[in-house]
Amino acid sequence: MRPLELILFETDPVRAIAARTQGVSSFIFDVESRGKGDRQRNFDTDITASSLDELSTFVATVGIQPICRLDSLHNRTIDDVERAIAGGACELIFPMVRTVAEVEHLLSVVGTRVPIGIMIETKEILDCLPEISRMPLSRVYVGLNDLMISSGGSNLFEPMINGTVDSIRDQVGSLRFGIAGATRVDCGHPVPCRLLLADLARLGADFTMLRRSFRRDVKSDEIGPVIQSISIHWQDLHARTPSEISRDRAAFTAVVAGLGSEPSQ
Repeated sequence: MRPLELILFETDPVRAIAARTQGVSSFIFDVESRGKGDRQRNFDTDITASSLDELSTFVATVGIQPICRLDSLHNRTIDDVERAIAGGACELIFPMVRTVAEVEHLLSVVGTRVPIGIMIETKEILDCLPEISRMPLSRVYVGLNDLMISSGGSNLFEPMINGTVDSIRDQVGSLRFGIAGATRVDCGHPVPCRLLLADLARLGADFTMLRRSFRRDVKSDEIGPVIQSISIHWQDLHARTPSEISRDRAAFTAVVAGLGSEPSQ
């Protein structure tokens, strides 16, 4: 069993230092903003982002190099890449990719200087996964919010029960795979975190995000114990029998099927 990498979205150095001292080792410094407000208008999503101008200060203050989520491919991507690498990013992740050619271009721009990953969140990229699986990417993350919007859906978690995510997981092969987000094991709305983690374990996920629900549910001085409880629960999930896995899958499917157009976590 591989540990589940928990990646905290954080751009505030003070909060990042507090999280780091309590055991969080992976951070995303998010600067994605291009087109996001228009794309996610009228959806209950998190669209705040910082500036690349703040990255070097974050790195110097916190003493850790984060993953940096940049904007989707545009006419200043090369400049964004250079600034992110110069600012101290240890890895880059790109949202809203649509074609194999886009990914090839991003790989050529970055080269071997830092690893790069992509977010699978457009309906177009779903047809490209066999080619994507053979590319030298550091990770792929399924962005459920934008995948729902791109596909014209209204239930954030529907792709996790209708076969879409299982198909993505199968097709990306050995690439590090992530999806959804975690919070306290005894919290989570509209899907209980314990059931969400159970399905991540079933899928063989390598990482997940700590973001809005985590910040809502977890006080700054509780981060360490919460991270530890998630880790313990993750170990327990990998000790389940096949019948227990089926039971948890059925419970997860029933919750998601009953959501309708519930807001996101």
